[in-house]
Amino acid sequence: MKSMGRVVGLGMKILNQSNYRLWKSCMESYLVSGDLWDVVGGNSTTPPRGNAATPEEANEWTRKNAKAEFALKRSISSRWATQPSLEEFENLLASQESLAMQMSGVKINDDSGSA
Repeated sequence: MKSMGRVVGLGMKILNQSNYRLWKSCMESYLVSGDLWDVVGGNSTTPPRGNAATPEEANEWTRKNAKAEFALKRSISSRWATQPSLEEFENLLASQESLAMQMSGVKINDDSGSA
């Protein structure tokens, strides 16, 4: 449930067109604190496979992945006409990160000529 721009249960504001940096920081903290970061951006972004993977490990990865995916989906603004696919969402986040890096060195002068 979303309440006044916040995602109930996650304690963070939902992602919109203007709050990516804050949302990213909060989401990463949420995922790390829930022991979910490895399935999103760590060393376990794919399920365990092969002879070394036990059924318990596979189930644990699936559970963590589902929790992380749920948190990510719940934290996106409902004002978007359609829910973006995970690939579109990742592309949007990468684009916003790139833009933020490009703009970090830009200085805007006011009318008096000072920055």
